[in-house]
Amino acid sequence: MSRPLPISLSDKERRSLTTITRSPSAQARNILRARIILATDNGLHNQAVAERVGCNIATVRLWRNRFLALRMEGLRDQPRRGRTITNETAQPLFCGSKSDPVGSRGALFQTSPASRVPGIHAQD
Repeated sequence: MSRPLPISLSDKERRSLTTITRSPSAQARNILRARIILATDNGLHNQAVAERVGCNIATVRLWRNRFLALRMEGLRDQPRRGRTITNETAQPLFCGSKSDPVGSRGALFQTSPASRVPGIHAQD
C-alpha cells in the first residue's frame, strides 16, 4: 500500500481551516473537508483520519488529493454537470406569463403559475 503524500499547512491555511470548523454558520460538508485536512496535517494516515472524522477512506483520499493539487481553492465545490438555470429560463416559472391581466386576483388563484408555462403540467 502506498503512503499518502504529506500535507504541511501554512499558518494562514491552518487558521482558515480552524475558523471553518468552529463556524456555526458553515455548511457541514465544508466543516468535514476542513477537519480532514487539519487531521492530515497532524501526519495521520488516510484510514486514521477517516476514523477520526467519521467518514469513508475514499472521502479522505479525495480531499487530500484536491488540497495537494489546489490548496484552499481545491476545497470548494466544482461545477456540476447538467443544464444551468439562468434568469431567462427561470423567470416564467416564478413570474407567470406576460399575458396575465394586471390586478385580476381571481385569475391568479384559479391556476398555478406552473400550469401557464408550456411543457410543465400542474398536478391536481
